[in-house]
Amino acid sequence: MSEISKKFGVSCHTFRHYDKEGILKPEMRNEKNGYRYYCVKQFPILEIIIHLRSLKLSIGHIKKHLDKLNYSYTYNLIDEQIKKNRIEIEKFLKTERKLIKEKEHFYELKEAENKINIPFIEKLSENRGIILKVEVTSMEDFHKGIEKINNIMKNNSWKQDNIFGFLIKQEDIEKEKFRGNFMVVFNEVEGFEDIYTLKSGKYVCMYIRQRVHDMNFDYNILFEWIEKKDM
Repeated sequence: MSEISKKFGVSCHTFRHYDKEGILKPEMRNEKNGYRYYCVKQFPILEIIIHLRSLKLSIGHIKKHLDKLNYSYTYNLIDEQIKKNRIEIEKFLKTERKLIKEKEHFYELKEAENKINIPFIEKLSENRGIILKVEVTSMEDFHKGIEKINNIMKNNSWKQDNIFGFLIKQEDIEKEKFRGNFMVVFNEVEGFEDIYTLKSGKYVCMYIRQRVHDMNFDYNILFEWIEKKDM
């Protein structure tokens, strides 16, 4: 068995498995030492098995193919495998798209680390999303808002796929009450009427590092920068 194993690049363990499954039994077996012996006439069958395994066909399907040796059966078998492969390929492509999106997201986070507490101007495209009233003064308020959106979006994974944040009323800013009054998720939901539109244009932006519900950040950094720029 070791010679045929080397010739075809198939491990001895695999030959024993094929023997056990009944798709390629040795021509002769030495009962004393357990050695299996294969003959030249079995080579074509082994080549068929190797080929079909390379197409990801199961041992069970290969056994049926060898038992039937029917072109129609094997045609349908391969067609079925193609369909299965396409499903798996789509899964891999979906995962790849997610990975690319995550890579872009973490690249932005990596770049943002160098801009913490530094105001800058960025041109943003128009973006639309749902808006709901959520007073955020604590982590409990934040989680309540998240739960509301879970129910609206009908899933718990929307945070990974969408930009979301809070709006603070102008009057509250003037009173230096920096509390989120509304939560916005930039994803339109069919049938949801309360829509917020972020118009395209240039915006003053700033990255900060803090907990979502902690509004005690010194926003004067931002306002003083705007004042200096005479905006």
